[in-house]
Amino acid sequence: MENSLSYLTVLPSTKEQQKTFANDIIKEIVSGNADPIKLDALFKCIEDTLKLIRKDEKVKDAVQSELAKYPEKTTIFDFGEVTKTSKSTYDFSDCGDIKWNEFNSSMELLKEKIKDREAFLKSIKEPISVNDGDTGEVYDIHPPAKNTSEFHSIKLK
Repeated sequence: MENSLSYLTVLPSTKEQQKTFANDIIKEIVSGNADPIKLDALFKCIEDTLKLIRKDEKVKDAVQSELAKYPEKTTIFDFGEVTKTSKSTYDFSDCGDIKWNEFNSSMELLKEKIKDREAFLKSIKEPISVNDGDTGEVYDIHPPAKNTSEFHSIKLK
């Protein structure tokens, strides 16, 4: 009987199998035996599908429940080692610490000033001389270095 999970059984389950699988697909794409755009869209679809599955709270709960049956560090089938860990996050905004609030406000203001200055620097097209209003010093500034790379985006139906 075939179900959605049965499709996953044909995929690689070890690092070595992943490398082999990936190299085989790369060779097919590079040799021209496959439509690279169509495959890239398919890869995006698979990637998004797996993210949906792994981020689902019911799936996370099921995984945690199953992990509770094993030692802290355990080998699961031939996939590899699973180690239980935890992560703590802190929210300092309600601590009532005047100093933290002051530092945080200063940082946010500084980030905004940097953003505004970067917008100004992007707008200049050739070196210009500017006068520092605080010190009276005159100095030259240059447009920022700009690197452009091509990419594509995929929007699935």
